[in-house]
Amino acid sequence: MSALDGLRPENVFHYFELLSSVPHGSGNTKQISDLCVDFAVSHGLEHYQDSANNIIIIKEATEGYECSEPVILQGHLDMVCVKDENIDIDMKTEPIRLMHDDEWVFADRTSLGGDNAIGVAMIMAILDDDSLSHPRIEAVFTTDEETGMDGAVALDVSHLKAKMMINLDSEHEGVITAGCAGGARVDCTFPLSASNIPHNYICLRSEISGLLGGHSGIEINKGHGNAIVLMGRYIQRIRTRVTEKLMLVSLSGGKFDNVIPKASESVFAIPESDFHSFKAETEAFINDISKELSSTDPGFSMKTDSCECGYMAISEELSEKIVNSLIIMPFGVQSMSADISGLVQSSLNMGVAKIGLQSVCFSFSVRSSIKSEKEYIIDRIATIMKSLGGNATVRNAYPGWEFQKHSPLREIVAESCKKILKKPVKITATHGGLECGMFMEKIPGLDCVSIGPDLFEVHSTSEKLSIDSTKHIYGIICDALKNL
Repeated sequence: MSALDGLRPENVFHYFELLSSVPHGSGNTKQISDLCVDFAVSHGLEHYQDSANNIIIIKEATEGYECSEPVILQGHLDMVCVKDENIDIDMKTEPIRLMHDDEWVFADRTSLGGDNAIGVAMIMAILDDDSLSHPRIEAVFTTDEETGMDGAVALDVSHLKAKMMINLDSEHEGVITAGCAGGARVDCTFPLSASNIPHNYICLRSEISGLLGGHSGIEINKGHGNAIVLMGRYIQRIRTRVTEKLMLVSLSGGKFDNVIPKASESVFAIPESDFHSFKAETEAFINDISKELSSTDPGFSMKTDSCECGYMAISEELSEKIVNSLIIMPFGVQSMSADISGLVQSSLNMGVAKIGLQSVCFSFSVRSSIKSEKEYIIDRIATIMKSLGGNATVRNAYPGWEFQKHSPLREIVAESCKKILKKPVKITATHGGLECGMFMEKIPGLDCVSIGPDLFEVHSTSEKLSIDSTKHIYGIICDALKNL
């Protein structure tokens, strides 16, 4: 018996469960890519797989649609793998443990991967259904979208004829996305400088946990605490109010730069004579932050303990520069759109910190729907790092998707939405990154829309997918295909 037995649309949830049965975190997509090849072969469909594990599957037009314009249906194969500490699962080798109730599909203490396996599952269900009427379908499944859209960058589009594309990577029913922010990753590093820990110093480990985290694009405006930034605030408070003779041993937090980190850990050494003041200041900090985050992150927790940490630490001078950078760096929402109410225009998220005796690095995800603002934020980061003696390097830059006033495809999809949902449709842009901008660069004149079912708390262990919404969105896609 399968985990999702009885859910409708049956074929959609069948393929969602099939995709969930193989690991498919970013950078680990060969197995799920091969699964899609097997699907194409078993259905006798033309297909192409490249060295980046991207897949193109083509199904020719049904009777009466031979002269209709072809359409791309697009989603990505990779997911963000996040798990709770209290579950024994290796997400690099094991399947997602799916669960559901009457309303939602979710996973057992891990991220679900609904972003974007549900979009891929819908496309596979359409390719599998010979009763549907549609033009030529060019299904495109890309890889490593979550870590910089590397699959879309590598994709050869010469097999594609379509000038229309429905992207299925959105997360709100009744919303048609028609534009998105561009983005980039920025890595910050310092030259290493280590020193001996004096014999009269004590080593201390501090852990922050219990934050909600979330998607750095879609949920950046919720004001959730950033565990790395909070740890920087804490260490700076100890430095300025207890002792400047602080030596970092390590600081870590986050796994993905596009996820707001919900936990962090640091180890540092201070003079043993300052321990009493340290304890009092730590208690004051915990009390202050608990109040500060009472509405946004009520589960905030912090604990500190003495520990063993060897004989070496990062020098006081470099420790000061690292902590100063965490304090000075901008983070979170930087500006709001003047054209679309409630839309974040520019933001950045410090998503990963790996600071220790072997390396010093932390990484940002920068987003903006205005190219010049994105460049300005990157310049700010680089300037701060240079002033402190460090470096900033940019990687995985991707273009935004500019809103187009006229879109025939959008009009057709909007009509299908109104028919199925029986309520007004919202047309907007998103602060999250979508691959549409990359496709529009590769296919000039491409007309795009993005839709998807209700997905909440993506990229977290609280991620959940609406069953009813999945049914509605699948019906909308099938109806739109019939009317193209």
